[in-house]
Amino acid sequence: MSRDWRAYAHHILVCAGKLDRIAARGSIVEDDILYDAALRNLQTLAEATQRLPDDLKRDTRTSNGRISAAFATFWSTTIWAT
Repeated sequence: MSRDWRAYAHHILVCAGKLDRIAARGSIVEDDILYDAALRNLQTLAEATQRLPDDLKRDTRTSNGRISAAFATFWSTTIWAT
């Protein structure tokens, strides 16, 4: 039996929060420890999103939800700002 989708949604939100905190600590371009931490959290986030039900993913693809905002903020403050 597969896990309840809310457990995966929780993982996504936790990873988004961690990515915000990682970005606040510095540039992942200059710090390989931050880079590794960001990469691992992005991997976890991606794996969790793949396990969400298809109907839920379809409903949220076009919305500008918290995850999209967190992801955009993370990349704009870490990669493109340097």
